[in-house]
Amino acid sequence: MPNTFTKELRVSPKHIDDLQHVNNVVYLQWVQDIAAEHWFSASANLKLLNLVWVARDHHIEYFAPALLDEDLVIKTFVDKMEGVSSFRSVEIYKADKIICKCNSRWILVDKESMRPCRVPQEICDLFL
Repeated sequence: MPNTFTKELRVSPKHIDDLQHVNNVVYLQWVQDIAAEHWFSASANLKLLNLVWVARDHHIEYFAPALLDEDLVIKTFVDKMEGVSSFRSVEIYKADKIICKCNSRWILVDKESMRPCRVPQEICDLFL
């Protein structure tokens, strides 16, 4: 996995739904959060204040539930960058077993024009 970003978290009551497991929407929030954290940690030294990533699509697969007070590991990495797109994977683990996987496509957008822009090579070099 190229340039993998990892974080740990513990499932808290705010993550739990009426079925007593992590709500599906929470997984999507975690996907968005770790993508942003990875971006900001890797690109902190770049002068890219006029660029922003916008989610185009997400495909999530759930393999097992996460329950209250369980410790999880979330990993993310960029699979490829092509044109205006970044293709990112997020994997969520419980005790070294994958419980959720998400593949996302993000589009790089110029904040001023709100138009997609080609991913610069310097960004590709950071993540691939």
